[in-house]
Amino acid sequence: MSTVSIFYYAPDAQLPSQDDILSSSDILTEKYGRKVVGVGGHFVVKYGRNVDLREGEMMLWVATNTSIPAPRVCALYWEGVQSFVVMANVPGKTLARVWAGLTEDQNVVV
Repeated sequence: MSTVSIFYYAPDAQLPSQDDILSSSDILTEKYGRKVVGVGGHFVVKYGRNVDLREGEMMLWVATNTSIPAPRVCALYWEGVQSFVVMANVPGKTLARVWAGLTEDQNVVV
C-alpha cells in the first residue's frame, strides 16, 4: 500500500476517486510518462511519473494573481511514484487543436 501525500486540496472540491482516475477510458493524451484523462465529465487529471506539481502551482498562481483564464486546480498530490494534478474540466478547444489555424502573430511563443 502506498502513501498519498497531498500538496494542495481545494476545500470545497469533491474529488474523483483514485480508481476512477486510473481506470478512466477518456484518454486525452498519453506520452512521455504522463497521461491526461477526463473523469466523469467534471474533471481532467494529469498524472504520471513525469508530471511536475509545479505546473499546478503555476496554475494556482495565475488564477490568484492575474485575469488570465486557467482551469480551476482542485488538488495536487502524489502517490507512490506518480504525481497528480486534478483540475475542473473547462469546455472548449485545446491549443493543439487550434494551433494550425492561428496566424503567425497569434502563434509566436514568447
